[in-house]
Amino acid sequence: MPAARRTSVWTWVFATLSVLLLLGAGGLGYVYNEARGTIADQKSQITNLQETVDGHTKTISDKDGVIRQREQDIGDLEDDLNAEKACSAAVRKTLQATDEAAFNVAYDEMVAECV
Repeated sequence: MPAARRTSVWTWVFATLSVLLLLGAGGLGYVYNEARGTIADQKSQITNLQETVDGHTKTISDKDGVIRQREQDIGDLEDDLNAEKACSAAVRKTLQATDEAAFNVAYDEMVAECV
């Protein structure tokens, strides 16, 4: 008479299935942990990039303010230049006056332009 089996075939099937499920769960846990690490790294990179963008935006705003001020300065200088040209023209007209009446009119214009 053959010896009775101590374990059934089903015991080995279920044991094998349990090992496979355990390995699958471990693999999923590893992949999940790696994904969380990758997400944390990407969030850190996004934060750093956002800080860089914010810094550049502030720099651009500062430069825009400087440009506006310089444009205003240029406008003021152009106004000053035009006033100096008008004064120079008035002085030239005064110096070119041929009689006393023309001189007095040119002199009054020169004083009005140059003072």
